[in-house]
Amino acid sequence: MWPPGFLPLPHPHHEAGGMVFPRFLIRETLQQTERDLTRFDLDFDLPDHFLPEFPAPIYLTTRLDLGDVSRGKLVTLSNFTALFKNILERGSQVHFMAEFQALLDFPPAPKLDVFGKLDPARASADELRGQALFFGKGRCATCHAPPYYTDNLMHNLKVERFFTVVTINGRKASADGPIKTFPLRGIKDSPPYLHDGRLLTLDDTVEFFNLVLQLKLDHQEKADLVAFMRAL
Repeated sequence: MWPPGFLPLPHPHHEAGGMVFPRFLIRETLQQTERDLTRFDLDFDLPDHFLPEFPAPIYLTTRLDLGDVSRGKLVTLSNFTALFKNILERGSQVHFMAEFQALLDFPPAPKLDVFGKLDPARASADELRGQALFFGKGRCATCHAPPYYTDNLMHNLKVERFFTVVTINGRKASADGPIKTFPLRGIKDSPPYLHDGRLLTLDDTVEFFNLVLQLKLDHQEKADLVAFMRAL
C-alpha cells in the first residue's frame, strides 16, 4: 500500500549522473553568460508550477532593510559586480564568494517572533493549530527545532520497511540511509522536497511523514501543518 510516488527517486540517468536544469534557468544563463547548460541526453521533467520562484530572491543577514537584493535577476559572474559592488578576480574570488554566501539569510517571516514561534497576534487559527501539531502530535520538532527548524544532524527514517525493493531506471529503490535534517525556515519557497526531490509539495511531505512516523493525522490536521510551514 506504499504509494509509488514515495519510493526513493533515482537520478534519471544514474550511471552518468550530473545536474539537470529547468529550461527557464538554461535560457537565462545562456543569455547572460553564453554558457549553454542544455544536456544532450536528458531534459528536466518537473512541471514549472512545482518549482521555486525564479530568479530566487536573496536576503542578507546584515541588511534586512534592503529586502530582495537580487533585484529580480539571476546572479551570475556577469552581473555579480554590478549588483553587489564587489570586484572579483581569480586569485581571491572564491574567498569573496564564500564571504557573500555567509551573509545569505532566510526569506522574511513576519508572523514569527524572535524565538521562531508564531506571534499569536499575527497568526491565523489554522497556523496556530498547525504549530501545536508540529510541536506535539506530529513530532516534527524532534528534528526540526526552532528558530531555524533543523538540528543539523543525520537521521535514518528507514522507509525501506514499508516496501519491497524495486528497480527503477536501472537503480534499486531501497534504503535511503541517514539524511541530514533540512531547515524549514522559508520551506515554502524551495520545492520539491526531501533529499531527492520525490515530494513535490508540502502536502505530499506531510502525508509522507504521516505514513513514515505512523501519526494517523486526519485531513484537517494535515492542512493545519501545511499552513504552519507556509508561515515559516
